[in-house]
Amino acid sequence: MKFISALVALAAAALVSAQDACPTCLASSLQTLPLCQNLNIVMGEFDLTNTALAACLCSARDGSWIDACSGTNNCGGDIASFKSSFADNLEAAGLSC
Repeated sequence: MKFISALVALAAAALVSAQDACPTCLASSLQTLPLCQNLNIVMGEFDLTNTALAACLCSARDGSWIDACSGTNNCGGDIASFKSSFADNLEAAGLSC
């Protein structure tokens, strides 16, 4: 029973690690774009009134930077839907480029 408990704990830790790896990968990848390099980017915490951040996100609309995070150690299969909806989500959030 102790062995099974250890496996469950290990699996839970791996899941949490993968969930943390995805936003970290996305933020790091976004920061490789020229207009994003000097910004403190936290995925999910975008202040669209910040003109530098808005310019960064507008330059990122094509989603090519997202491809760096498609591996299973990063974001896994959900990354395709994130990429395909990224530009629409920016627009829905009120960002017009």
